[in-house]
Amino acid sequence: MKSELNKSALAYLDDLYGEYRRLNNIIASTKIELATDYNHEVDENTSGSKSNRISRPQETIMIRYDSSPKLEFYEKVKKGIEDSLLCMTNEQKYIFKLRYDSNDYYDWDTVGDIAGEKFIGKPYSHSGIYKKRYKMLELLGKKIGFC
Repeated sequence: MKSELNKSALAYLDDLYGEYRRLNNIIASTKIELATDYNHEVDENTSGSKSNRISRPQETIMIRYDSSPKLEFYEKVKKGIEDSLLCMTNEQKYIFKLRYDSNDYYDWDTVGDIAGEKFIGKPYSHSGIYKKRYKMLELLGKKIGFC
């Protein structure tokens, strides 16, 4: 049985692709946040004497990284997008670049016009570009375990 992605699932996956250019910054800032979160430490030594615990700040930071659902999510999305790009056709990669990896904002109809001219010599129809969009979003959904 083939499960179809509903409108909200497609919008969610579209938003994840849309974060592609920012993912490295999001991951880096999350790591900085985790590494400098001193409120996360709990001082169990209330007597004022020396603690018998050895301080290992790098180990503490790595444990925070490994136990952060937020960091795990963004790294999973980044890997899913990179894996998706490896599986895409040249046409899909071009569409991805126009829509998600460009300084310009192109809506789907404009992407269909530009990509269609390049690949078939005429603009893709509205439904044609949305079928291509669906396939790209479905690919990401599979890569990140969403569908």
